[in-house]
Amino acid sequence: MMNKLITFKDLITYASNLIGGNYVPFLVNEINTEYVNEIIKNSKADKSNEKKNHKLELYNQLKKTYGHDRDLYLTSSGRGALYMILKNLNLSKNSEIIIPSYSCFGLIQPILSLKLTPHFIDVNVDLNPSFESVKKAINSNTKVVIVPHLGGTFASDLFEIMDFCKKRGICVIEDCCQAFGLKFKNKNVGLFADISFFSSGEGKPVFTPEGGWIVIKKKKRFKIEYLEEESEKISLRNFKKFNARFPTNYSHAIMNRLFEHFKSLLPDYDKIAYSDKSLKNFDYEKKLSNLAAALISFELRKIDQNLYNREKLAKFWIKNSKKNGLRFLNTKNSIFNKLFVESSFLQKKQLIIKGLQVENGYKPLHLRYDFDKYPRVDLNNTNYMWKKIYSLPVRPSLNINNII
Repeated sequence: MMNKLITFKDLITYASNLIGGNYVPFLVNEINTEYVNEIIKNSKADKSNEKKNHKLELYNQLKKTYGHDRDLYLTSSGRGALYMILKNLNLSKNSEIIIPSYSCFGLIQPILSLKLTPHFIDVNVDLNPSFESVKKAINSNTKVVIVPHLGGTFASDLFEIMDFCKKRGICVIEDCCQAFGLKFKNKNVGLFADISFFSSGEGKPVFTPEGGWIVIKKKKRFKIEYLEEESEKISLRNFKKFNARFPTNYSHAIMNRLFEHFKSLLPDYDKIAYSDKSLKNFDYEKKLSNLAAALISFELRKIDQNLYNREKLAKFWIKNSKKNGLRFLNTKNSIFNKLFVESSFLQKKQLIIKGLQVENGYKPLHLRYDFDKYPRVDLNNTNYMWKKIYSLPVRPSLNINNII
């Protein structure tokens, strides 16, 4: 049933803008397809064991970022990275892992798969974990606190959380999945806590079909044991799915994303792209394939330019949208992997009808499935803000002239 706030005139205007070429996708595939084809061609042509080792190339690139006092492990995903971290901590089954309820589903998946208990906490107005909320949640079962730098914005309460946890022997893990390239006082995120993990998957600063890595202080004596390497065939299949999901052709982009874009007009639409089966079917312990490593390595070479473009677009949005009553939630210490906005439904609708695809915010974890059975503290900010939050596009390839 069409919401009464969406009129027939709105739909006509919306269709007219799309037909007129005014559709602005939130994400598009920015990987050089010719480069991918060249890698595949060379791999097939070289029947020896001497084909280029892209995993080693990627490993060396990342080691330059994190230094020699850290161990680095490549994984097939950010979820896989977190799973391997928690598994290697050898936690008892009654262990609680503190995470913000305002998080993506991928953060809770590894916790539940290992039969550990999530404990939900609140966020500050920048959508990163609140120290006061963490302090209230900690108890004798607390073993780990995970602190995301959500949207590529530095978690301002990180140091307070770390100091508080250190005195109690609680492990703090930095979730840097949306924050590669972010620095605080010239130090890369992922180097503040003893353990951190990253992702190069969908919608991340390094935007490829798959990939992740773990960064850990050497003194931790961490040892990762993988089951097996993901095959090149599976990686190629994942890349083809990635291309289909984020086409560069305008008409294909509209057809592929139109239904999701239109659903964003409905105020009661909550984006949940997962099922309970995903807890059982996801293979966390796969090694990164050579092809996947090649794509990540290639995208890393563009990271400085991409971050510059994101910042330029974010500043444009902030400067030109304040007059429309939009409230920006992450304007400082950010690489703007997501530019979070809080506004009324009417303001959001006006942007979408113009042809702009926005990304809906997360539905809090404590409101999904039966997750309300897990412990939580007061979630005042989370409950108040979540339905009003969405993100404006700041992808590196977006031309400002397309959104003026």
